[in-house]
Amino acid sequence: MLSQTSIFVPSARVVQEMTRRSIRQGQLISPFGVGAIIDIGQESFVMTDISRWKADEMRAIESSFLERKLNTPIRCPSGKEVARPLAINRFPRWHFCPRCRLMRMVTGMDDLNSEHQIPRCTAPKCKSDMTPMGFVAACKNGHLSDVDWHRWAHSTHQGGSVCSRQTASMKFETTGEGGGDWTAISVRCACGASRDFTGLVQVEGPAGLTCHGGQPWQYQPPPCGEKVTVYRRAASNLHFSKQISALDLQPEDVSGITGNAIEQAWEASDFISMARALAAADVSHDVILSAASSHADRISREYGCRPSLALECLRGIIESGGTSEGDEGGRAADVQQAILQEEWSVLSGRADIKTEHLDVRRKAIPLDWPVELRRTIRSMSMVRRMREVRALLGFRRLNPDESTPLVPVDLGAVQVGWLPGVEAWGEGIFIQLNEEAVLDWEERARPPIEGQLSMRQSVEGMGWDPEWASLRFIMLHSLAHALIRRLGFDAGYSAASIRERIYASSGVGGMCGILLYTADGDSEGSLGGLVRMGDPTRFSHLAEAALADIVWCSADPVCRETSNQQAAPLNAAACHACILASETTCCCNNSLLDRRTLIGVSEMEPFFRMENMNFS
Repeated sequence: MLSQTSIFVPSARVVQEMTRRSIRQGQLISPFGVGAIIDIGQESFVMTDISRWKADEMRAIESSFLERKLNTPIRCPSGKEVARPLAINRFPRWHFCPRCRLMRMVTGMDDLNSEHQIPRCTAPKCKSDMTPMGFVAACKNGHLSDVDWHRWAHSTHQGGSVCSRQTASMKFETTGEGGGDWTAISVRCACGASRDFTGLVQVEGPAGLTCHGGQPWQYQPPPCGEKVTVYRRAASNLHFSKQISALDLQPEDVSGITGNAIEQAWEASDFISMARALAAADVSHDVILSAASSHADRISREYGCRPSLALECLRGIIESGGTSEGDEGGRAADVQQAILQEEWSVLSGRADIKTEHLDVRRKAIPLDWPVELRRTIRSMSMVRRMREVRALLGFRRLNPDESTPLVPVDLGAVQVGWLPGVEAWGEGIFIQLNEEAVLDWEERARPPIEGQLSMRQSVEGMGWDPEWASLRFIMLHSLAHALIRRLGFDAGYSAASIRERIYASSGVGGMCGILLYTADGDSEGSLGGLVRMGDPTRFSHLAEAALADIVWCSADPVCRETSNQQAAPLNAAACHACILASETTCCCNNSLLDRRTLIGVSEMEPFFRMENMNFS
């Protein structure tokens, strides 16, 4: 029997110590999204899919640009003190006692009987708190399960018949010897069967172990049969989230509103799924439109149209049967690139912006800037306030590329019709490079490294936009990482809390800029330390220091002479000693980086001419 408990997601004003099991709202998408393993104290859980969440304790993220682009409502936890909207499932189920080493599978009925308290050892003279086993099994189809420890312990047993699973008494034993050898760890059964961990971890199909299908919280999942691979419970490749994000831009001009825009507003509303269900049940369209009057009033106020026009658009949707939402994961790259294009058109403008969700102040480039910075940087903007909305589309296990199936966030029999998300408020710096300087550099730098840019297939395989497989993107991405690492020293934020958005597209008139920002789902504002560094006087010193930092790497000459530092050709001269950043910072898994595109440490033509810098 399966059992699940709830988890608390506090708002900014709620003291987190009020509950033992809680996560921050900003962690709902990553790293603790649907399908992720969560360690809370000495317990371990997995986040269930959204069909098991309490929808009435979730709130809609209002006026979201991302919601309009996806045509799908986005919801996040309400943050109320009494609300526990998210469902988690204990995983792994197998535990061991750190005192007597007895192993035990904690069933759903055990959780219900103990009111979801920490499992206790069942040995008569022990009764200690138990610890979850540190190893789990996963298959390439994205399924996750406990390791079949009974089968593993008896897989080399040469005695008589194998003891019953129901009556077997097993222990998780260690010899205490050093050296990290798998022979020092074993599972032993009271019947005498025993096997150490040699050939178990990171081996496909050890002892013939196969996947039973589904996720830990599913009661009767579809069968699978693929060979499983055993990993440590904390392995980073057990969960790769697929997410999409957008900044909330200035409101659209409602004077020229179109029927298509109003249809998109209906598609993003909570009412549309009910309207389609009623229409499928042959309920009169007039009755449906009457029930939608309050929603029509809200849309009319938002878009500046008559309520009757909004209702007519809804009639057209339900009479035509609507359109399918399609595969969010498959179209995520196209939607994300379209979002970046629209963000670029706003951020790269000349006028200041001040709206409810966005506050941008343009800054003139000072005449006393270093010659090289004035040649390469066209404009600077201080983003004093911004709102970013992030949504989770699904997740993968073992491998992040498109060859691995994307597990959706909703595994219920009836789709709930919304996506989990978070809204984050923050601040940032927008840097627009001089397009003429970039085009000139691309012409000079491309021929010597043309062969090294044959990464388009690998980029598309990861589900990213093909434009990322370009010299321009690599240079911009490398510059963003260099600046972020330096901002960790100067801005008052840790480098891990600073994010990047890369605006890059090839050809004349293409995008060429970066946005460095910090946005926290638990905060309603910002500290000002990052946006303060966007002042041109301070930024010039920051940029010079960031470039000087990557001239020399402690891994040189190996780092600067390496053309491929990954299995796929996605990185060149880039390592943790010089330019790689944390997972929470990078938009593409610390890939597509090469510091040689920025500074002259090899025969490659760099974008910046270091001899024209001040380095003061």
